[in-house]
Amino acid sequence: MQNSFIKILLILLTSIILVSANDKDDTKFQWVESGLGDSEFLKPKNWFVKASYQKGHYALFISKEEISKDQNFTTGFTLNFNSHISKKTGSTPSEYAKQWIENVPKLKNKKVIVKPWEFTNNILKAFGIRVKDNEKIVHYILVANDNTDSLFIMLFESPLKEWEEEWKIGNKIMNNLRLDAEI
Repeated sequence: MQNSFIKILLILLTSIILVSANDKDDTKFQWVESGLGDSEFLKPKNWFVKASYQKGHYALFISKEEISKDQNFTTGFTLNFNSHISKKTGSTPSEYAKQWIENVPKLKNKKVIVKPWEFTNNILKAFGIRVKDNEKIVHYILVANDNTDSLFIMLFESPLKEWEEEWKIGNKIMNNLRLDAEI
């Protein structure tokens, strides 16, 4: 019986080692606390993080390249958080987010790659779209909370030529958002 157990253990260990060795995605991630309640975002190892807060506007940048003083980079994730949306816009956050997404294709030289979509749970309403221009592709997600009158505007962007590879990382970041629904 002990020999059978050892054989099973060796088979399991070998399987784990083979799966690890064959894992093409060796990008490791860590959670970054945003300072926005319990909201956290994935950051790939060796990427850069910068946060700023000015005049009631919070921004978080997670980028492949070092972030310049004017917040510029070519590949990465951007979060803009705004509160008091109805006071600033005259609309609820969800109305504003939906209109914002609908206006993205109207911007100069923007071609829609993924049509506008929306998703609603009991508290949050999400809206998204993916567009490209002559230089880059941008995937937008806006998450509105009408109860707290707040809006998360998030995007992942990368140059056209690098999109396929970089979106593997961007997709993980954008599909693993931990947003605090109480802010």
